[in-house]
Amino acid sequence: MSAPRAAGAIISAGLASIPASETAFNPVREVLNAWDDIPADAPPSDYPGTAFSLELVLAGIVLRPPFLKPAKMTTEGLLLADSSRQDVTFNLPKIKLLLNQGSDAQARLEVSLQSLGVASLDDGGDIAAAEMISMTPPYALIGESGVVGFGFKSAVLDLSDGYTPAAVLQQFGFDESWTGLYLPEIRLFVAPHGMEDFAVNAGVRNLLIGLGQSSGITGDFEVMVINQGAGDLGLQAVFLTPDNRVIGVEPLPDGSLEVALPAQSRLLLEISGGKAPYFGQASFGGSDHAGLVHDIDLSSNTELNISVSARDSSSQQKTKTLSIKAYRLSPANTSTGNTSSPVSPASVKTTSITLDGVSQATPALTLVRQDSSTITISLDPPSANTSWKIGNNPPEIGASVTIPLAAGETKPVEASLSDGTVNSINCYFRFDQPGSTTPSGFALDYNNSNSSPAVDPSSSTYWMPPAIPFMDKFRAALRQLNGASLTLVGSASYELNDAKDKYNYLLSRRRAEALRQLLESEANHPDPAQRIPAFTLTTAPADIGASAPPSAWVSDWKTHSSPRNLWWKASIEGFGPITIPGSITQGEVTRPAAAQPVPPPPALTTPPAPPQAPDWFRSIALKVRIVRDQFVAVELSGELDFETAAEEKLRNRGVGSGQIPQFEGLGSQNPSDGIVKYLILYQTDPASQTDQIKLYLGADPNDKDGLLMTGQLPGQPLKNPSTGRNVLGMTALFTPLLAETAPASPTDGSVAEIVLSTAALGLPIALAELGLFNVERVVLYGGELNVINRAGQWVSTLLFDVETAISADIELGGIRFLEIPRDKPLAVRYKAIGLKMGFPPGSNDRFQLRPMFDASKGYSIDLSGPGA
Repeated sequence: MSAPRAAGAIISAGLASIPASETAFNPVREVLNAWDDIPADAPPSDYPGTAFSLELVLAGIVLRPPFLKPAKMTTEGLLLADSSRQDVTFNLPKIKLLLNQGSDAQARLEVSLQSLGVASLDDGGDIAAAEMISMTPPYALIGESGVVGFGFKSAVLDLSDGYTPAAVLQQFGFDESWTGLYLPEIRLFVAPHGMEDFAVNAGVRNLLIGLGQSSGITGDFEVMVINQGAGDLGLQAVFLTPDNRVIGVEPLPDGSLEVALPAQSRLLLEISGGKAPYFGQASFGGSDHAGLVHDIDLSSNTELNISVSARDSSSQQKTKTLSIKAYRLSPANTSTGNTSSPVSPASVKTTSITLDGVSQATPALTLVRQDSSTITISLDPPSANTSWKIGNNPPEIGASVTIPLAAGETKPVEASLSDGTVNSINCYFRFDQPGSTTPSGFALDYNNSNSSPAVDPSSSTYWMPPAIPFMDKFRAALRQLNGASLTLVGSASYELNDAKDKYNYLLSRRRAEALRQLLESEANHPDPAQRIPAFTLTTAPADIGASAPPSAWVSDWKTHSSPRNLWWKASIEGFGPITIPGSITQGEVTRPAAAQPVPPPPALTTPPAPPQAPDWFRSIALKVRIVRDQFVAVELSGELDFETAAEEKLRNRGVGSGQIPQFEGLGSQNPSDGIVKYLILYQTDPASQTDQIKLYLGADPNDKDGLLMTGQLPGQPLKNPSTGRNVLGMTALFTPLLAETAPASPTDGSVAEIVLSTAALGLPIALAELGLFNVERVVLYGGELNVINRAGQWVSTLLFDVETAISADIELGGIRFLEIPRDKPLAVRYKAIGLKMGFPPGSNDRFQLRPMFDASKGYSIDLSGPGA
């Protein structure tokens, strides 16, 4: 704000209009005259004035759509929920206003719009150039499903030919005269439920829509298809004998595994589903072991607890774990002095399963394990609340029971289940049922209600196990409540839509009324054996007519979120604790008296099917660049996952002794093995008559052995020295170092020709023959072909990304001058070394072939090894 030192004519005129007879005003008149007794003279003046200039910046309106959820984009192009933010906001522009008023008698307050989208008072801006709207964060998901999302940063409208926002000026070929609409990024993300392994990402970056003299479209148009990883992560533990026969694994009722192993065996972790690369780990013997292949030694132990785990590389990482109990197989007794007969195997049989006197299909008795004197059984599915009664013995509580059982003995078994003590009973319905138009007999159909929640929101979904109809499950419990007054309370899930409060209130009432109808019907059951007492029933929530739901009910309803299906119910309340009876399973266990031939060891079985080869497709992206309606470039890029020889050998379980690959820090796994990045680029520049084609193929940065490798990696057994590998590695290592010419600035981005003398050409071969250095490995990580056609003359550059690791042992006269250990070699990686060929400008059509080195693409020297 600024105000000039000028007397205000309005104040002076007002003072003159006050009569001198008004003596009460004289003190004020004297003060004003003291400041300036002639206010009409030229400024400056200390007389009060009315002139001022005030700049105001008004903060824009902020919108927060409740159906949008904050998101973030991964480096792979996937859209994920962003838990660090609470909401998505649309920000309308800040407005800069100027308020002006003069000091003359006719002065009026004037308000003018200076600019839209300013950052501060000091931002000059232009009324013809303004940011119309912006979104924070720039990515959002629509609703809770995660199926559709979008990206939008801001929109800038520039109609001024003398001012252009800085973001537009950063685009090549545009100046202050450009006018039009600028959109930094618009993007659409779709991951349909019907194709859950794939997501589609399409959009445009730096979109400039020129208007007037700047007419034309400019931008990078992109579309990407990404493999998110198919289905749940699968993990299978496969055990092999030393001669590569598969050993059977026994699943236990609690989800763990049991296996009988010889003294020496091998464990393979087979991972499927999700998204490669995978990472496996096995924990046994008190330590963790990274890798997919592990040797198991039971020569000094009779049993071993093994825990195996797997994780994938999905953006929402998936994990899987298995617990395994391994027992050592006893060797066959071949002593001629042993005349003992083999023990007959025991068996278990289920004779009846009832619930409140009604026959049931589950849970049956199942065999867990046995030895020569005992048998262990459980229910299928198991329950920790099972009460076991074996003959006349006292009951035992637990998921399983171990029974002493001698040859020729049979024992009766009774397993009783109970849901424990409760003071409420839940009756579950499917999502959004019963509806407002549901027929009146809906509740009487046992298929429409259950003692277990529904699996998903579909209208005909299954019930979660054990999926027992409501009345079959709770008939006996309800008989314990004879003469009771009960309250039936309906519920509904909160689907993050506050506007649905009245709808869900009425749905809750319909569920309570459906339960009332069912109970009243069962109280008049035609079969007296099935009839339940006639209760005094009250339903809730209450009937409110056309009124809005009470605030207390709404607050409670908003807590009915995850898991949603637990709120699709009506509950019976208002009674004291009762015990819910469960099923009763009866059967027997038997061990024959006669000796039976010992069957083949159950450990050796038909091998499970090998896992499928990994999905070769990972991602593909297409980008097209347009500049002022003219095509400039097109780029195709993405990732593929090839099955390497090592992966195929593991998948087919063909890894014998001494063939387990080892990678430092990763054990027997190279998770990114076979993942290849590719890029195909074509761009044109009509002004210089230049066309360029670029082809790139490279291993994933985490692939330890690259596209091709000879030699061994750190942690792997050392291989014998090879003259061929030494010549290859020495040439790749020393060629750039021995060049007679080099670029003036190696980082200027140019590809420099390497000029080698005859002696320099022979040095790598001489070093290889002398044996002073040994090349431990040569790894090819990638390659690039760049073809440029300028005015009819073409030049091609073929560059390779190569790593060479060398060891050395140089000793003269008993004095060791240099030692680089073989297991800790010196590794040098050149990102761009290769050949240049073609007809460069000025060559008079003479074909040239030259070695090349591009230092600007980077190189590395690893000196981390001790002694290197």
